[in-house]
Amino acid sequence: MAKNVQFPDGIFPGAKSKMLKVPVFLIIPIAYVAFGMLTHIWHPTWIAFLFIPIYYQLCGAVGAKTKRGFLLALPIPLVIVTAFLTIGLTIGLWKYTWIMFLFIPLYYWWAGVMNK
Repeated sequence: MAKNVQFPDGIFPGAKSKMLKVPVFLIIPIAYVAFGMLTHIWHPTWIAFLFIPIYYQLCGAVGAKTKRGFLLALPIPLVIVTAFLTIGLTIGLWKYTWIMFLFIPLYYWWAGVMNK
């Protein structure tokens, strides 16, 4: 397999600074309140707040200087927890969706082995 190549400006040059200019920490609460006031659905939509750390962790991953660093910095655990809560709260498939958590160590094993 290929050696872990260093990119001086990161894998996606300039993307991190552009992504950090988007005020997600303001957009999500405003959208949550607006949606809640229009539809009166407050309970499952609070999951939208989990997209704030997902977005900013993705910004950090985009700024990685290596492909391996990018893969290891992706917010995989947060995405799986968000998917677990979304499926469980909306459809009620709690007893089957726990299997998604098995993907987390498999992903990190794959990301670690892939670029050695």
